[in-house]
Formats: sequence, structure tokens, C-alpha cells
Amino acid sequence: MCLDGGRLARLDYPRRTKFGAERGINVDWGTFADTWRGAYRPSMDRYGAANCPGPTSTTLHRMVLDELLVKFGISGLSDGDIDHLNRVWHRLDPLARFR
Repeated sequence: MCLDGGRLARLDYPRRTKFGAERGINVDWGTFADTWRGAYRPSMDRYGAANCPGPTSTTLHRMVLDELLVKFGISGLSDGDIDHLNRVWHRLDPLARFR
């Protein structure tokens, strides 16, 4: 079975829950992760359709994250908090699906 990025991000749920609790954020992180990951490909396609070089994956994730923070009503995060949250994709264990 192959886990997509959203499901892998769900494996990071305990850390996200702590992150949110420490900042007074009450959100369904599983839904948030699935929505975030689901928006990645469409954001990539916007640049591919224009046939021009696009931003890095980290930049695309950040663009989508900025939109989702508003959509989910999350505010009051510092730039450092948002950068930390955006890098969740870099911290995931790629072998988690085999454990």
C-alpha cells in the first residue's frame, strides 16, 4: 500500500496537535493535511499549463498553506511558525508506510 502525502502528514498528527495546542489552534489536522496535499498538484498544474518554470515544491506548499490558513481560520502565527509548519513535508519519515 502506498500512502500519499496527506496520509503521511496524518502520521505527524501528534506533533501537529501539540503545535496547535501550544498556539491555541483547534483544527482537524487530518483534514487540513489532506486539503493541503490535495491542492499541491493543481498548484503545480497552473505553472505547467503556462509552460514556464515554476516555483520549488517548498514555495508551492507555502502558497497553498497561506491560502489554507485563511480558509481554516488560523491566524496569529509568526513567520517562524508558518515556516515550521510548511516544512512538515520535509520532516516526514518516507519509510513510515513500511512500519
